[in-house]
Amino acid sequence: DEESFKGPIRDDSKWQWMADADLFCLPSSSENFGYAYLESLAVGTSILTTRGTPWAQHAREDFIFCADTDVESIAHEIARSRSVTISRREVIEWVGDNYLWERLVPSYCELYPVFPEHEQAKG
Repeated sequence: DEESFKGPIRDDSKWQWMADADLFCLPSSSENFGYAYLESLAVGTSILTTRGTPWAQHAREDFIFCADTDVESIAHEIARSRSVTISRREVIEWVGDNYLWERLVPSYCELYPVFPEHEQAKG
């Protein structure tokens, strides 16, 4: 087994790199949503995030690993990820169940209700 750092990949080959990876690791102390995590999951590749990112709330035992920002914690989670045997298809299905627009729009509408124009004027 080998870990490697590929650096920025700015063309469409990133999809193949992500799909070929066993784990996408993006430690961060201040990442906002982090589309790179979602892109990785969308091609079936597990992710390793760090506490303090929005993805930490989705931490699971099988494909979303969450570490502290220190080297030992990250190394531990990388090692742990190697023993998990979830299929890429299951990861892709989880993305579909949780992040397709058809699933997100009702949640957004509930969170941000649209008020009739006259109600907004009263506010």
